[in-house]
Amino acid sequence: TEPISETQLLHAISHNEITPFYQPKVNRNSNKVESIEVLARIVTAEQGAVLLPERFICVAEDLDLINLITFQLFEKATGDFSEIKTRFGYKLKLAFNLSPCQLEDLSCPDKLALILHLNQLTPSEIILEITEQHALNRLRMRGFGISLDDFGTGFTNVQQLKTLPFTEVKIDRTLISNIESDLFSQVIVSSLVNIAIQDDLTIVAEGIERV
Repeated sequence: TEPISETQLLHAISHNEITPFYQPKVNRNSNKVESIEVLARIVTAEQGAVLLPERFICVAEDLDLINLITFQLFEKATGDFSEIKTRFGYKLKLAFNLSPCQLEDLSCPDKLALILHLNQLTPSEIILEITEQHALNRLRMRGFGISLDDFGTGFTNVQQLKTLPFTEVKIDRTLISNIESDLFSQVIVSSLVNIAIQDDLTIVAEGIERV
């Protein structure tokens, strides 16, 4: 799918078309939703089309517009969160993806914390999902939970769990989809679960489509 143009992206941002979609993360033991992951979409006002992130996130990073997208998404989702919590009737968290390049902006945690304050939320109610290895201590010091996203792909490795302040690990669907017949996946996931128990980490498995 073709990336959108700079003009299209600027139009989407200026017309407030960055839209949160929500995906539940379910505890397999209690069968309760423990957190809601926020997925970034562009919903065009004119055609009502829904554009997936692979069409605009890279463009936004290249043009240094990723913060504008993130903060617009963050404002909308945190604004929705009070109603979401009320509907569920118990405490749960909101999970966001951050682009690695945003962690180089030292003011980013402060901006996120301000948006939370305006919506009467606390950083402890938020999980920030990071795919690559970067300095995360500023976010943890602010009280955000930190999730290592897409474990099992790219350059993610077990050593990161020992050296970086993660509170959650998301196992990529490539390790989960055929785990009942894939010995390699079984070994990796079993080892990861043991580490998680030892270090008090939360484990999220992506790609579970059958029980």
